[in-house]
Amino acid sequence: MESLKDFLNLEHWWKLVALAGVAIAIAGLARSVPAAFAGFGLLLFGAGMWANHSRESQKETIEGLQGFRIRDAYPWKPTAIGVLLSAAGVLLFGFGLYRLAGAN
Repeated sequence: MESLKDFLNLEHWWKLVALAGVAIAIAGLARSVPAAFAGFGLLLFGAGMWANHSRESQKETIEGLQGFRIRDAYPWKPTAIGVLLSAAGVLLFGFGLYRLAGAN
């Protein structure tokens, strides 16, 4: 289980975007439907990026030293569900901003 410090690591920005989307969507449901659309869009975008950044262990060697160490990396490897969620999130976020700007 990840600790809160690891979850909120800025190198994993997609998690923060999804968390912000949840907060905006919840607040938007109480106040403004377009804000809720924008929040859900951020949530979907963050979830899509999370799906596209799967955890991977990599060997890392240090010059001049023997052996290696293993570190976790999160390279961007697009998946069908990740790209679909991200695209839907961008569209929903854009629609929410469009509606918030006062367009009918």
